[in-house]
Amino acid sequence: MNVRSIFLVLVIFLLATPTSQAGEASAIVEDINMPSTTVQFMDFLEPGKRIDLGKSGSLVLGYLHSCLRETITGGVVVIGKKKSKVTGGKVEWLRVECDGGNMQLTTAQAGKSAVTVFRVGSKHKKTKLPKAQVTLYAISPIISLTGKTTKLELQRLDQNEPPLRVTVSGSVIDLAEQKVKLEPGGLYRITADHKKLLFKIDPLAETNSASLLQQLIRL
Repeated sequence: MNVRSIFLVLVIFLLATPTSQAGEASAIVEDINMPSTTVQFMDFLEPGKRIDLGKSGSLVLGYLHSCLRETITGGVVVIGKKKSKVTGGKVEWLRVECDGGNMQLTTAQAGKSAVTVFRVGSKHKKTKLPKAQVTLYAISPIISLTGKTTKLELQRLDQNEPPLRVTVSGSVIDLAEQKVKLEPGGLYRITADHKKLLFKIDPLAETNSASLLQQLIRL
């Protein structure tokens, strides 16, 4: 095999080998103020995505791994894994409290949960409760559905309460719009057809959150 053949084989191998970032979103669009057919509110963006804001367009991004919230005005934005690269524009950063990384759970991971032991009741009876996979910092989550869902149910696990059935009307469900407020410190299971996720509400969670990152559930 000559040098040219070896080079072609190497190029083909590199092109065929998936990178760790391929297909994995790193940021979510929290707000956008410009005409766009490629980027919309609540879109999940992968590293390498390029967005031209022009001179006055604005964009708010939330980074899922770094919990960094960026407000960008003008310029060209290239999505990274933990922050954006901005050329010719202005950027303001805010780091918010969020469960970075865990919002990227796959469907397979969402179906599994660890178990921990709590002592509850006057007789200190041991009760096994599942360990939360995600912590939210707002009492009214926003749920992003990645597939077709017909039924959505919330069940509190640390207290004996009836399940709450949520109206499904599209791929994004804002529980605040449905007047649903969960209890700070509560442990919940959300079920969307065959998919399940265990999450807890931080004890200091408030009604108003600073970012989508604090209230996002992705199923």
